[in-house]
Amino acid sequence: MKRALVLSGGGSKGAFQYGALRYIVDHEMHGGLPAYYFNIISGVSVGSLNGVMLAQNHFEALTYLWENITTKDIYKGNLDIIRIFWKLLTHKLGVLNDQPLQDLIDKNISLKAVDQTHCDFMFGTVSLDSGLYYSFHAYDFDDEDQFRNGILASSSMPVLWPPVAEVRNKEGIPFRQLVDGGIRNVSPLGDVIDYNPDEVVIINCNAHDFKPYPNPAKNMIKIAARALTEITINQIFQQDIREFLHINDIISQLPDGVKVKKTDGTFYKKYKSILIEPSYDLGDALDFSRYKIDRSIQEGYEAAKKTFEG
Repeated sequence: MKRALVLSGGGSKGAFQYGALRYIVDHEMHGGLPAYYFNIISGVSVGSLNGVMLAQNHFEALTYLWENITTKDIYKGNLDIIRIFWKLLTHKLGVLNDQPLQDLIDKNISLKAVDQTHCDFMFGTVSLDSGLYYSFHAYDFDDEDQFRNGILASSSMPVLWPPVAEVRNKEGIPFRQLVDGGIRNVSPLGDVIDYNPDEVVIINCNAHDFKPYPNPAKNMIKIAARALTEITINQIFQQDIREFLHINDIISQLPDGVKVKKTDGTFYKKYKSILIEPSYDLGDALDFSRYKIDRSIQEGYEAAKKTFEG
């Protein structure tokens, strides 16, 4: 069976994904999750970080990361109005300093470690120059630094972090001003459907419904962050998942032998689909406090348990 794993974006809510994967390791794989359990892994934003760790067979390192991560491991700075004004005044391309995230990627991610024999790993990013979404595979690279820069680009929320100036694939083709792929494709379902899997496991960091923050945003950057990381991403994902499940449900009801052709000439296929998502809004995507992370991990574990046991 060809299994595909789809990992959405969501910042600190990526801890939910780890919790769900922890359940799969403990129960579905009886304590071990080799990369080839998922033949295809596709992620955007934090999903690309979690996904590449799986593709490297580094689940133990992923465990250590999420059980010890703090805000200072991801970014420096805050969204204080004085800091924002200074960044604007000095023509900076991002409010927060992403050097800690770069260091984390350099320490934990290696192109050579990706198990390309058994697993096709891909991640998504968007070019602010072209406005296009690009899906990169590990095999698109032969340079460690370019591969790591691509992962960084997939995780760089625009406005909050500066875009990655340029990433070159192994053919030397430049892709410029790259940011978080989640702003156009928070659930990279299309990336994996093209590879005709038999089973699709989707781990969504965002609840179907989200609650308003108890305190309103106090400046334009916080408003932009809320609109981008919470409202827009959540809505894009829900539209994607509704369309996928709706088409899959229709195909499953067709009589044996009846096929429906796509516009590209191929035929729709019925997939075994497994959706794991939180039962409640996990809150601010930039909140990496220990309490928030531990709560998200536990929610991911319980959500996966409920899904698989159900």
